[in-house]
Amino acid sequence: MRKILSALLMITAMTIGIGVPFANPNQPPPHTKCGTANVLFSGDRTILDRPNLPCSRISESGRFEVHYNDYGMDATTEAFVDSALAILDAQWVLQIDSLGFQAPPMDINNRIHVYIINLRYYYGQTTPLRTSGMHVASYITCDNDYLDSTYPTRGLNGLRVTLAHEFFHVIQFGYRLDPYQISVYEWSSVWMEDVAYDPIDDYLWYLPSFFYNPYPALQTFNGTHEYGAAVFLFMVDQAYGREYIRETWERFALEGGEWFELLLTILEENGYDRYRVASDFLTWNLFTGARAVPGFGYEEAADYDSLVLLSDRRRIEYRKEFGYWGMQGYRVMDGVEGNPHFTVTPSDSVYTIAAIADNQNVTWIETPSGNSLHGAPCYAAVLSLRHLFTDLSVNFTPELTGPPSSISLSQGYPNPFSTWVVWDVELDRACEIRYDIFNILGQHVFGGRKVVDPSLVSYLTWDGLMEGARRVPSGTYILRVKAGSEEAYNKIIILPQ
Repeated sequence: MRKILSALLMITAMTIGIGVPFANPNQPPPHTKCGTANVLFSGDRTILDRPNLPCSRISESGRFEVHYNDYGMDATTEAFVDSALAILDAQWVLQIDSLGFQAPPMDINNRIHVYIINLRYYYGQTTPLRTSGMHVASYITCDNDYLDSTYPTRGLNGLRVTLAHEFFHVIQFGYRLDPYQISVYEWSSVWMEDVAYDPIDDYLWYLPSFFYNPYPALQTFNGTHEYGAAVFLFMVDQAYGREYIRETWERFALEGGEWFELLLTILEENGYDRYRVASDFLTWNLFTGARAVPGFGYEEAADYDSLVLLSDRRRIEYRKEFGYWGMQGYRVMDGVEGNPHFTVTPSDSVYTIAAIADNQNVTWIETPSGNSLHGAPCYAAVLSLRHLFTDLSVNFTPELTGPPSSISLSQGYPNPFSTWVVWDVELDRACEIRYDIFNILGQHVFGGRKVVDPSLVSYLTWDGLMEGARRVPSGTYILRVKAGSEEAYNKIIILPQ
């Protein structure tokens, strides 16, 4: 059902501060979810005027005052106002008392003011009383019922995610307001929505804006991308700990600058360098949607969209412009067996190659050569760490992947033997082999697995011991080596010691 609604939303192209799916994610939608960016960048100062509403009520805590109308196009119900007051008090308890974020500056009468009007085309907005600086007070505007067909999440659930989102903007502006950090303001408010109301999952509507178009800079602001890119903070929260998000806001208040860079600095100070973070982010995004692996990556990865992959190739030579922390993924045909050495230029890019083993485990290589991968399917991804757009090229070697087409197994030496025997093994491509030794009755006495790489000398040895470390009787034994559908055999004789 969600997929059908997502398709309908692509047609209607309606967003709301978190980023609804669009047919062309490069183009900003006609409406945005959160009107806060309009406030910060609008040359029309009348957008800052407070709505003039005749009714108001104060929350039980006394911290919030809700203004509304009971007639006309902006009319709402007393029950809706009751809900808004209760949600606002609950968000204070969650975001400040529980999560430890700094209490924001208050507005008129030492309260935070919320105005309920008929917004219709976006969920809400937060209006600061100044357009930059520290300790900036602000007020919230939200819709009067969230029943319009333009809202993917309607009714009280629409109100819930909106007030969680907008109240966190109020907190953010209390730390420091810098209009040029608008993308990360939206990232963290989308993240806070899900922290507050995990079962609602409103943010899922906006992930296509990221997963269908991941190569622009991570901090791109175009009315959609900034909402889907919130998955970066979901990863930070789930992989490293949400306390780093709060610490970044605290440091940002004191130091200013680039919020994203401050977060990376704090992660580095705690043992997570940016190459590790980037490689984790790449791999988490490869395994979402249809490629999700239970127990790996995002908690709700199976509900996410799948990262759009550019090609199915055995050998990839591709050039494209990527933004800062922009990424792209590929599927390597036939999977990978062995040690898939590969190269990426320029060198200050992060690259990862990952495979699903037995459809349960994800293994990935973060450097051009290193661990061995076995299994299919196999995916590769590249992420740019440059501030400017740059061309990236990806090249995998060996070109051949999957199981080998032949196995060459030398005669054992010495043969016969009394203490140990050695065989040379050659394949036409890197992969893992299975080797087993049987007696003349066909009984298994020893075996194991080994990675064989054609670029290296590979050999097997046996010391005449069984798997229980007991020496086998003298006599004739058969070595069998298997890789894929290929097999090779060798007969050896062990002498009495």
